[in-house]
Amino acid sequence: MNLNFVRVAGAYNGPTGGLAWDGKHILFSAVREERILRFDPDTREVSEFRRYTGRTNGIAAGRGGSLYGAQEGGRRVIEFKPDGSTAPTCDLLDGKHHNQPTDLTVDSKGRVWFADAFNTVPPYGPPVYPFPEQASILRLERDAQGKWSLKRITFDTQGARALALSPSAQKDAALAAMAHAVRMQAAAILAANAEDIAEAKADTASAAFLDRLMLDDSRVTAMADGIDIVRGLPDPVGQVTESWTRPNGMTIERVRVPLGVIGIIYESRPNVTADAGALCLKAGNAAILRGGSESFRSTRAIHAALAAGLREAGLPAEAIQIVPTRDRAAVGLMLQGLQGTIDVIVPRGGKGLVGRVQSEARVPVFAHLEGVNHVYVDKAASLEMAKSILLNAKMRRTGVCGAAETLLVDRAVAATHLKPLVTMLIEAGCEIRGDEATCGVDSRVKPASDEDWSTEYLDAIIAAKVVDGVDGAIAHIEHYGSHHTDSIVTEDQRVAEKFLSEVDSAIVLHNASTQFADGGEFGFGAEIGIATGKLHARGPVGAEQLTSFKYRVRGSGQIRR
Repeated sequence: MNLNFVRVAGAYNGPTGGLAWDGKHILFSAVREERILRFDPDTREVSEFRRYTGRTNGIAAGRGGSLYGAQEGGRRVIEFKPDGSTAPTCDLLDGKHHNQPTDLTVDSKGRVWFADAFNTVPPYGPPVYPFPEQASILRLERDAQGKWSLKRITFDTQGARALALSPSAQKDAALAAMAHAVRMQAAAILAANAEDIAEAKADTASAAFLDRLMLDDSRVTAMADGIDIVRGLPDPVGQVTESWTRPNGMTIERVRVPLGVIGIIYESRPNVTADAGALCLKAGNAAILRGGSESFRSTRAIHAALAAGLREAGLPAEAIQIVPTRDRAAVGLMLQGLQGTIDVIVPRGGKGLVGRVQSEARVPVFAHLEGVNHVYVDKAASLEMAKSILLNAKMRRTGVCGAAETLLVDRAVAATHLKPLVTMLIEAGCEIRGDEATCGVDSRVKPASDEDWSTEYLDAIIAAKVVDGVDGAIAHIEHYGSHHTDSIVTEDQRVAEKFLSEVDSAIVLHNASTQFADGGEFGFGAEIGIATGKLHARGPVGAEQLTSFKYRVRGSGQIRR
């Protein structure tokens, strides 16, 4: 549904306490007037829905016509029943926490979710801006007798301050202990992963999906080795990137500092737990990790090893935390920032996840769009090199974001290069969906639809097309690509430089496979993702990209005139 909002003169002009959609109307609370109003998008009329006593700072529509409001000051969630009556769900004050509910949402099971941030010392009041000591995701659930109960997932945000102030030696000691713990707990990690794999197979997951989810001895070892590599990198925190002296004698330095608390939301690949935790720690950031529901057990097992390493080094285990629930409502509350607790969100997953993050997030996002990656074979390309690069780019691991998804061939060499490339891929087990020219070289090629040119298959499938030279390739990539990773194969240096300059992707390669789109291959040790946006971070997001900066100014009594 698309809404074109207009000002409704005279209907309501004041602060609102949240929006909800009941299937026909937009509901919002008129805070000053202690009533809930209803907006009809068809007639654009505003009418009164319900009056109540007390202000609300968040509402959400539930099943069966019920509406839930987070009551400001009363610190409770109120149920507005379809018959016009109201009732508190349950007392949220437990004598320990603040419980000022905001950002309500109701899931498909009728459970009410909300966020809270608070301090742990009396009088347990609202957090002191900008750094609450703890934040929570809370869930209200009603049993068969209609009684409500409250469940809490608490995140200790003091870990961020502890890490930000930790010396390099202590962080490196924690990373060494984390890598050792991963190796020592490999059996437990693999056992947990086996359960995830069994469940995924029962749900008829694809072979490519299972490959992303699966761990074995070599992949667990690679996780531990990646943590060790991150440990060996220079500490970005405190690095002076620029310094200068002003005419008045003041010296100014720009210095790298941690971002704070980073929320990472990812799907299926459990190794991201180790990569993200290690990189955040190296850069002095706390991490809140929400892995995919399919890798839930694997993620918990890996996290247990990371927490053990933190404790051994004398750092708070809460510096790296996971969201211990599969419920998607928890993701929504993370995207809203947990009342200012989360500083940055990093999504790593498919188009659906990234789209949701970009549309719902209230905090900055390092966008990791899908990898609609191209290999362009130029007229000056060596056929043998093109075959080697293309086979690796597509078939080494089809389920990674750096896999090639589209082959582009210069029309000038289509007669000599296209058929060998197509035959090689088909014989390697790859399905090809091609344009008319590609279909003409092999009857096994399926006709491509327009949708194929912008699809990330993450499988043994590739789209193939003949284009008019490098300009045609650049135009195709600009129209259908995702600005992730694109490669040109050519011996013509001038054409290569044109491609590298004009293709607007986070990673562009000359005579190399797209599967090098990886933080480890860039020497970053690991990566949280491949950022495809243009603000702050782009390309592999390593430890350095997980920092911001501040200015240090040193004077000798200068005043401004």
